[in-house]
Amino acid sequence: MKKVLKIISDSSIFIFGILIISENFIDLGYFNSADFTNLLVVIYLISSLYHSKLVMKEKDMKIQKLEHQLKNKA
Repeated sequence: MKKVLKIISDSSIFIFGILIISENFIDLGYFNSADFTNLLVVIYLISSLYHSKLVMKEKDMKIQKLEHQLKNKA
């Protein structure tokens, strides 16, 4: 799930960048509209947020596991 969210966030920001750059050169119709670029930004923000939450949860679980092992050895 983590990899999927990371791919979604990276691809949406990449597509956003391409659309911003190509805005002056190519007319892509709906894809050059502000609504679509805003949607890409929202997708990026949401997927990055959930990815960060999963990473933090994983790190917290690892810390708790290591603390538990440390208590058992002491």
